[in-house]
Amino acid sequence: MAKRNALIIALLLSVTSASVWAEPSLHGTSGGLSVPTTDIIPTASLAASTSAVWIDRQGETKDNLWYSLNYGLLPRVEAGFSYVSYRSRRAQDLLFHCKWQALPQAGLRPAVAFGAVDVVGELTDDPSAYVVIGGVVWAPKDPFSGEPTTPLRAHLGIGTGIYGDAPFAALDWSIHPRIKLLVEWQKNLSLGTGQYLYNVGAQFTVGSGFTLDAGALDMRYPSVGISYRADNLGF
Repeated sequence: MAKRNALIIALLLSVTSASVWAEPSLHGTSGGLSVPTTDIIPTASLAASTSAVWIDRQGETKDNLWYSLNYGLLPRVEAGFSYVSYRSRRAQDLLFHCKWQALPQAGLRPAVAFGAVDVVGELTDDPSAYVVIGGVVWAPKDPFSGEPTTPLRAHLGIGTGIYGDAPFAALDWSIHPRIKLLVEWQKNLSLGTGQYLYNVGAQFTVGSGFTLDAGALDMRYPSVGISYRADNLGF
């Protein structure tokens, strides 16, 4: 029994280290489309991203743009800022964001992270902070090599500010080393609604350091993003 448990833990650790990549969400810090995850960018890495969401308001389609920089300050700590231009709300703001991965995933223990996408509360009356737990929940084995593949991860958290003082949840499935499918459930007050949204999308790594993402927030608002990450900068 102990040997089998040790093997399961070793397999889970190998999946986590080999298959998970940390890339910016629409809100700058590492995550999926809009929901934050426990992922963190490596120390001395710089991630630059731009993203857009198109929202229908009173018969007009208006874009909401984010331009973000994020840096791995310390092991399991990232911080940066975003410039936000919201045509649907006629607002332009400079936001500061940060994340601390308090615990990495270890075997069956999930990872835990604390963070904020709007430290001083520019988009809403309150700062947009959150706590999230997550990790690999399923990883089938390759029928030929016996190695675990295509991990499915789950994320569960609660947040203030744009997260509506409410819980959120997400699943991501790495169907290929370069392709990740995303499903999310959350509130997002920055889109002007206090209702729960269901988001779907995908992330694609292309070339060296580039990631593209595309999806639909609330199953109707198209979103796209592109990011580039440079590692081992050592500023």
